[in-house]
Amino acid sequence: MSCLGEINSSGVLQNANIKSMSISPKFISIKRSESGNANVISKEFLGEFLIYKVTINGKILRVRTDINNLINNGDKCSLSINKNSYYFLYPGAHKVYI
Repeated sequence: MSCLGEINSSGVLQNANIKSMSISPKFISIKRSESGNANVISKEFLGEFLIYKVTINGKILRVRTDINNLINNGDKCSLSINKNSYYFLYPGAHKVYI
């Protein structure tokens, strides 16, 4: 299980010695939520979008979002993985579509 919850592994995890997962910040959605289990620790302006650094379940993630999605440092938020995205499992760089 990842810090974002259960993620479809398409059976890749069976018979594999997976050590880590890598997902692009653009494939994670962020939304301000008082009941969320993540906290914004910083934000960075990058032209047409923002990158939020958040903590969730003891992990730090970066999330790319639309410039109009304004969330403040210290805000509680919820994260989810976008449909039609993918991630990589290592070792082996197994590409898994969601």
